[in-house]
Amino acid sequence: MDIENLKGKNVLILGASGQVGSNLHKLLVTESIKVTSVRKSKWLNGSSEYSNNLSLDITKDKKYLKDLVRGNDVIFHLAGNIEVQVDNDSERDYLLSWIEPLVEILNLMVNTEKTMVFASSCSVYGVNPSLPVKEDTKEEPLTSYDLAKVSCDYIIKYYREVYGVLCTSLRFSNIYSSSTFDRYSSRRVINKILMNIHQKKTVNVIETGEFMRNYIHVKDVVNQLVYAVEHINFSPSVLLACSKENYLLIDIISMLIDSYKKRFDESIKINFGMKKRFPTDIRQFSAVPSKLFNEDFVFSYDLKKGFEELVDELH
Repeated sequence: MDIENLKGKNVLILGASGQVGSNLHKLLVTESIKVTSVRKSKWLNGSSEYSNNLSLDITKDKKYLKDLVRGNDVIFHLAGNIEVQVDNDSERDYLLSWIEPLVEILNLMVNTEKTMVFASSCSVYGVNPSLPVKEDTKEEPLTSYDLAKVSCDYIIKYYREVYGVLCTSLRFSNIYSSSTFDRYSSRRVINKILMNIHQKKTVNVIETGEFMRNYIHVKDVVNQLVYAVEHINFSPSVLLACSKENYLLIDIISMLIDSYKKRFDESIKINFGMKKRFPTDIRQFSAVPSKLFNEDFVFSYDLKKGFEELVDELH
């Protein structure tokens, strides 16, 4: 990854408060790249030499969104409502909250050299796809969130193929990172499992835990986003952005326990047979990253290294 290619360009991050956005923001600022970072929530720190921090809702502040897109060369679109499922009366508004800002951005990019990468999700393949998933695997959205993501993916594909817009969508597998202290931590399965191990010395596993999963460290996710920008001319409109490690969930839990026991030397009990609450609890996914990330791209983390980092944070 040659992040030097971003220097001298105006970079925009939409959705800078999340797990991915905050890590991307930190990386770019550390590398002395000037970035405008947008989030709905308030910033704890003000703007700095390399960071213009803005608080606004891109679904409502459309004038500001237009100005931001026009004033930047590279756009990392990571924003969106992360609610998984909404009620029937809210489906339309939920979907439009994803689609309208995206179409606004893409329209402004037509006939320009601007580049955009969008953060999508491998959850669009449903609960039990044919494994391993491939780029042409049929999507089976099961939740409002899945439907919104796959709709955005197809809009990006349309604008790329019809209008020649330099855009691509990265379908990420399960993302994990070391920090558990943010408002999204409740959605981080690995972090929740580790906290149960640490606090209760036990893990409750849904059924037998024999569901294929793929986890990728947030720093590799950030590097994939930057890498996709650098290689946008050679990238398809949709990419599988996962790690090369596919395991059963129970084996992932066992690896996490081994990392914990290595540090703390304590016994951990595993309880099987917990009932699923939602269909997505037994969601399966395994895949090989798209060609773009399966040849020259270098992953910084494997699960062993990532889990050791998680456990070290508890010490």
